[in-house]
Amino acid sequence: MTPSPRLPPSDRPSGSCSPKARNSSGSTSGANKKEGAPKIAVTATSCANCGTTTTPLWRRASDGSTICNACGMFLNME
Repeated sequence: MTPSPRLPPSDRPSGSCSPKARNSSGSTSGANKKEGAPKIAVTATSCANCGTTTTPLWRRASDGSTICNACGMFLNME
C-alpha cells in the first residue's frame, strides 16, 4: 500500500484538521500562553556529586545542592 501524497497548504480543503486549532481571528488558540508573560529559562538538572542527569529521585545534600538518588543514599551511609 502506497501512502497518499501530502497536499501543499494552499491546496488543502478549508475544513481539514490541523495540529493547532484556530480561532475566528485566525491566530492559534494558546490557552497556556499569556501575552507579555516573561520567558523562564529551563535548565537541565544534574547531580552535584557525580554529574548524572537521569535518576528516579532527586535529593538535596546537607549543603543544599541537588544530588541524584544513588549519591544521596551513599552520602547517608557515611
